[in-house]
Amino acid sequence: MTYNELNEFILNYLENDITGRAIMLNGGWGSGKSYYVKNTLKPFLEEKKHKCAIVSLYGLTNVSEISKAIYLELRTIKKEPESESGNTAKVVGKIVGKTLINGLISKIGFEIGDISDEDIQKVYDSIDLSGKLIVLEDIERTQIDIVSLLGYINNMCENDGVKVLLVANESEIIQFQMEEKGESGQKTSKKVFSEKAKKYLKAKEKTISDTLKFHSDTQQVVNSIIDKFDHDELSKFKNCITSERSILGINITNYREVIVACQKSCDIYNYIKENGISADDEFKKCVWIGLVYYLQARIKNHDLEFKHKFFDSNLSGKQLYPLMKFCFDYYHSQTLNEKTIQSTIEEYKEYIIYVDKTGYDDPDLNILYNFYLYSEERVDAAIAAIY
Repeated sequence: MTYNELNEFILNYLENDITGRAIMLNGGWGSGKSYYVKNTLKPFLEEKKHKCAIVSLYGLTNVSEISKAIYLELRTIKKEPESESGNTAKVVGKIVGKTLINGLISKIGFEIGDISDEDIQKVYDSIDLSGKLIVLEDIERTQIDIVSLLGYINNMCENDGVKVLLVANESEIIQFQMEEKGESGQKTSKKVFSEKAKKYLKAKEKTISDTLKFHSDTQQVVNSIIDKFDHDELSKFKNCITSERSILGINITNYREVIVACQKSCDIYNYIKENGISADDEFKKCVWIGLVYYLQARIKNHDLEFKHKFFDSNLSGKQLYPLMKFCFDYYHSQTLNEKTIQSTIEEYKEYIIYVDKTGYDDPDLNILYNFYLYSEERVDAAIAAIY
């Protein structure tokens, strides 16, 4: 689903769904789910006169902590004048989270009989969930028992009429185990759901109606990240990360690392400007792309080493945009040196000439350089094409 399709589906769920169940947005870690919720979904719903209360469950140990977090988040949402209230709230009236109130009371430790009716009414009146979407993120990172968590969510949705969007990496929840069958000597093994996974799937069936698979729009997300930095030098490179010559066959799998690469690049650009160092746009572009691709590669291998004096294309994935040594050092040691950057700029001018003359992106020359990897027929065809 595109972002627009996701937005419309979630809006329809918020305004029209009467199943009494939650929905889930499922995607891998670092795929941009949280970024989408905060920067695309939330503004979209606010334009439609709906509010989002976004709460991370990371590190929470019991459902009472969820109640407290949701309550505090809701208290920060500015109340709108009656004339600006959404139509949904007017039709269905005020939805009050009794599950939330019960959670809050149990967390505080009061007996319900010790609280005056007037004080209960104040809490009751302060929690209006009409036309609001509760977004619970990091489901797989919570320390709360997953069945207890889904039971709490089911109470909110089914009994209180609250609309809930769960954001999760479901593959981290659904674990498998190997099971052996057959007699001794003829046993076969197969992958089956773990007991925890079976309990989760059974509870999910009652609690969650739809699971939406999240697919990020790389260009849109990267451009949005660049916009957040509001940096003139970085802004020049919008759209290039997803162009044919720039993505270079390397997938952007973790947008948190793209944010880090942007931050480091901006730091370097500022240092260059403050120290009066002359660097052209192509050099600055190489700084950014080299860092972006290096940090993507580093997710899978934290022991990558820089093996050359100035540039290492093996760490960036392509000869045209190598990772520069001073960028590598800045990421790992947080230090920059004016003399080193200046020397790298001079070396880069020579490097670009070399790369240009060796035809870095010519498929036929690449076959010729690596002729021992190809059949004689492929090599002959490449040579003919070069002539």
